[in-house]
Amino acid sequence: MGMKVKIISAFVLVLLASVMIGAYLGLASINKSKELIQDASLSALMKQISLSSEKQSEYQITLLTDIFHHAESSLVSLQQAAQGYFENTELYNYKTNWDIDQRLIHQENNQLVSKPGDTSTLLSFIQQEVNDEVLESISISAMLDNDFENIQDANENIAAMYFNGVSGYYRYFPGVSLVDVMAPDNDIYAFDIYNNLLPDKNPQRKTLWTPLYDDEAGNGNMITALAPVYANDKFVGVVGIDITIEKILKNFILRNTNNESFIVDSEFRPAIFSEKRASNLFVSLNEAQIEESAELNKSLPKNNVVHKRALNPDLLQGLKSLDNPEGFHSIAVDGRKVHFTITKIDKLNWYYVTVLAKEEMLSMPNELNQELEWIINDLMINSVTLYLVLLVLIVVVISWIVSKILEPIAQLTDTTKLIANGDYDKEIKIVASNEIKSLVDSFKLMQLSILKQHDKLQDSIDSTSQQLIEQKHLFSEIYKNSSDGLSVMIDGQFNDCNDALLKMFKIESREALKNMAPGRLAPECQPDGEDSAQMYLDALAKCNKTGFSHHERLVHDINGEEFRIDAMLIKVNDNQRNIIYSIARLIVE
Repeated sequence: MGMKVKIISAFVLVLLASVMIGAYLGLASINKSKELIQDASLSALMKQISLSSEKQSEYQITLLTDIFHHAESSLVSLQQAAQGYFENTELYNYKTNWDIDQRLIHQENNQLVSKPGDTSTLLSFIQQEVNDEVLESISISAMLDNDFENIQDANENIAAMYFNGVSGYYRYFPGVSLVDVMAPDNDIYAFDIYNNLLPDKNPQRKTLWTPLYDDEAGNGNMITALAPVYANDKFVGVVGIDITIEKILKNFILRNTNNESFIVDSEFRPAIFSEKRASNLFVSLNEAQIEESAELNKSLPKNNVVHKRALNPDLLQGLKSLDNPEGFHSIAVDGRKVHFTITKIDKLNWYYVTVLAKEEMLSMPNELNQELEWIINDLMINSVTLYLVLLVLIVVVISWIVSKILEPIAQLTDTTKLIANGDYDKEIKIVASNEIKSLVDSFKLMQLSILKQHDKLQDSIDSTSQQLIEQKHLFSEIYKNSSDGLSVMIDGQFNDCNDALLKMFKIESREALKNMAPGRLAPECQPDGEDSAQMYLDALAKCNKTGFSHHERLVHDINGEEFRIDAMLIKVNDNQRNIIYSIARLIVE
C-alpha cells in the first residue's frame, strides 16, 4: 500500500512537473507572440506614418519656399525696372509722370514729404542734402509706382515695397503717412541690413534677407528681401519687398489644417505660429526672461522682435540635442511622446515643424492591442485552471496544447515576421478554435486595420503628387501665356519657347527656333558700334558666372525688321546641364 502511494505520488509529481513545464512553455510562447504582434503592427504603422509625414512636409515646404522664391522673383523685376528708369531717362517722361513741383513739400526742418493721395509715399530726413541731383532721382523713382501696384496684385503675400535712394530718401508703397511713424533724423544706411548692400560690403550685388524685425510702419513682425540697384554701374539705391509674419500665418500656417505646424528660427525661437493652436509645445516667458531674450537678440540697431513665448523646455532641449534637426523625430514633452517632422528653410535659416496627431492615427491599433491583452490574459487563466482540474489526463492535455496552442502560435509568429518585413496582405491560414481562434481573428482584424491605414497613407501621397503636377501645369500655363518672349536654352541650343517669342521674331515654329543659333537675329553692329555677336557672348558669359545678366540691344525678326528689346538671362542650377532661361521684353519708344 505504501509502495503504491509512493508510485502514485511519484507519477503525480512527474505529471505535475510536466504540466508546469508545458504551461510555462505555452504561456511564454503566447507572450512572445503577443509582443511580436504588437511590435510588428506598431513598427509597420510608424514606418508608414514617418514616410507619409516626410512626403507631406516636403510638399508643404515646397509651397512655403515658393512664397520666398516668388518674392525674390518680384524683387528682381522691381530691381530691373528701377535700373531701366535710371539708365534710360531719355525714354521716359518722368518729369510729367510725377510733377515734383506740385507733389513734393520741402518742410522747414529740411524734410521732403509727398502730398497725400500718391500711389507711394516719399519721405527724406533732415540731414539729407537737397539739390537738383537728389530731386531728379526722386522724380525718376516715382516711375516705380506702376511696378509696385502690378507686383502686389500678383502676390498676396507682399505687404509693402520701397526704393531707398543712395542720398537717403525713402519711397514707400502703399502710400501711408511715414512722417508720423519715422523719426525726422532717421539714417537708413546706418542700419546693417541696408549698409550690407553698399558696394564695398556687397560687391557681388546679391539679394539679402533681413532677420525677423518689428516694422516701424505698424505692420507687425516681418522679414524683408533687399537688392541693390545700379545704373550704368553706379550704385543708386536699394529696392525692398516686405513679407509680414501675419500674411505667412494666414496664407500658409493656418491653411494647414491636417496637423499643427509652426516655424522657428536657427536658435529654435518661435518665429511664426498660431496662438489659437499653440498647445503645451509653447510656454509664456516672464518679464525677466523677455528682457534676457532681448539682450541676446540684437541683430538689428533697433526694432528687434520681442519674443514673449518660447518652445517647451523639454522640446527645446530635445531639438538642441539632435545632431541633425531635419527629418522625422520623437521627443517626450511633459511625459507625452510627440512625433514631428522638421524641414529647413534654407533662404532664412529657419525650420518648418509639423507635429503629428499620433493618438488619432494609432487609436485603432491601440484598441486592438488592448483586446489582444485581454484575450491572452483570459487564455492564461483558463489554461492554468484546466491543467489543475484535468491533472489525471495530463498527457492528453499536453498533446492538446501542442496541437491546438503551440503550433498555431508558431504559425502566427511566422506570419507576424512576414508582416513586419512589409508583406501586409499575407494571407493567414491558421486553423484554430476557442481562445486561439479569437486571437487569430483579432490579429486578422489588426492586419486589416494596418492595410487600411497603409492604403490611406498611400492615397495621401498620391494626392500630394497630383497637387504637385497641378502646380507644374499652372507654371506651364503662365509660361505659355506670358506677353514677354520666354525661351530656354540647354547647352547653348534653344530647347523651348513660348508663343510670344515666336510672334516677336516672326518665327514659324519651335522646331525652326531650335535650328537657329542663339543671338543670330541681330544686326552685325549695335547703334553705338558694338559688335552684336560679342555683346550677346559677353551677356551669356556674365550670366554663367553670376547667374544673371541684363542688357538692352537692337534685334530684328526673320524678315529683317529691327526693334529694341530688354533682354534678361537667368542661369538655372543644374549639375549636369547648362540651362539658361531668357526673357525678352519689347521696348516701345
